Amino acid sequence: MRVSAHQNNYNISTIITSSPQTYRRTNNSYQSIFKLKLQSVFIFNLFFVISKTDFEIDFSRWGFVFMLCLVVFDAIEDNHMTSNQFELGFTPFPSFKFLNSDSALGFLNFAKMQRVRVSSQQVPVQKLGDSQMTLSPKFKLASIQSRLLDPLLESELNLQGDPLIPGLPDDIALTCLLRLPVTTHPATRAVCKRWYQLFCNKERFFTKRNEMGFQDPWLFVFSFHKCTGKIQWHVLDLTHFSWHTIPPMPCVDKVCPHGLRCVSFPSNGSLFVCGGIIFDADCPLNVVMKFDIKKNHWTIMKKMITARSFFASGVINEKIYVAGGNSTDLFELNSGEVMDPKNGIWHPIANMRTNMAVYDAAVLNGKLLVTEGWFWPFYVVPRGQIYDPKTDNWENMADGLREGWTGSSVVIYGHLFVVTEHERTKLKVYDMNSDTWKPVDGPPLPDKICKPFSVNCYGSFIYVVGRNLHVAVGRILNVHGRDKSPGFLVEWEVVEAPDGLGNLTPSSAQILFG
Repeated sequence: MRVSAHQNNYNISTIITSSPQTYRRTNNSYQSIFKLKLQSVFIFNLFFVISKTDFEIDFSRWGFVFMLCLVVFDAIEDNHMTSNQFELGFTPFPSFKFLNSDSALGFLNFAKMQRVRVSSQQVPVQKLGDSQMTLSPKFKLASIQSRLLDPLLESELNLQGDPLIPGLPDDIALTCLLRLPVTTHPATRAVCKRWYQLFCNKERFFTKRNEMGFQDPWLFVFSFHKCTGKIQWHVLDLTHFSWHTIPPMPCVDKVCPHGLRCVSFPSNGSLFVCGGIIFDADCPLNVVMKFDIKKNHWTIMKKMITARSFFASGVINEKIYVAGGNSTDLFELNSGEVMDPKNGIWHPIANMRTNMAVYDAAVLNGKLLVTEGWFWPFYVVPRGQIYDPKTDNWENMADGLREGWTGSSVVIYGHLFVVTEHERTKLKVYDMNSDTWKPVDGPPLPDKICKPFSVNCYGSFIYVVGRNLHVAVGRILNVHGRDKSPGFLVEWEVVEAPDGLGNLTPSSAQILFG
């Protein structure tokens, strides 16, 4: 059972301050700064002591760094530090020795007892979010001329006069600081000048993370307001379960959120938004926009050959494929095209065997699977097509596959899973050998997650975003039955969205690493 960071509010100062007179000062600013520095070094010394012990705990190493963030929050909220000290980075700091291992293990035992107390609570569906949390400030775009490569800022960050964290080499300190959650940046950049240079903009922060090889998952949710129709992106940090916003898409016209399609390159930290249709107008679009998590910036790419909406999309061999959809006058298309993000140029591919708008699509075994889905009153069996980029050829979809495809899909363990919109919202998986769909063991989707859904996955986890942007996190377990046939089990947890995200309906969900 995972526990959100906000559930464990450890007050580090109550543990280490056995004699408050040792660092009490008449000057409140000096006292707060000294307290912050003392707590910082204490935590990072614990990091080293614990890394050298065999004591097994359920804390990751950077968990202690996150507790440092809580300490920084306390210090900033006390309003004892002056703006001049923040700007100049001047902090009087007396020398002291490392703490011994006995003190560290004492704190460790205390922390473990606290965790057991919290984790012992049993609930049917684990809630990971906090409905009272607020959105973090928007990821600020850099100025028109990016300051990321400013040699003056780079030299200030690399100054050797003042260490990033007293008592630690700068390379280790930078590794620790780059693990701090984005929500802590407004506070952490006020600690000193070098910290400010690191946290002053997200472009610099994520570029440094990329250079150091950090790959944390982020869930990007494209949504719209059910009353105003306003479209917007929100981002869920899947490590700390906190919500953020990004700059709006550079859309000139008001677009229908359901008509466009989104694809992503998770390891590269980039997503693409293609096509769409202008709201209240029969005018499909051929625009393509790219968002880069490292630059926190939208870029207009080269247009598609054909304007289309409600079409299939997928990524195969690092290339974007689109097919079908609607043209003007709701005319269904059979054309398709492919784009290599390296050059941004679109090329046509073979036409589908039939014209159709697309309900859902997936990439399985290197092929693009396209289905138009069921339509009321269900008199006509839905059509489906499969595209093989190796042969540039389309073929008809198997009957069982297209008839049982009744929801949004993801591919996990090389199998196609669908979150059904009916059938008690159960998860089911397609068996290619028998051309049938089989239910996945485990409970149905939690009641908190309401239709319409947006679905995505990474690893063995499936993420289902429902109305008001509540998120169900499902862990798919690969199990075997008594006859040794493959089977699957799902376990659900819920991340409740903050109240500020009410009235939002998801249209797409994408996973990026950054």
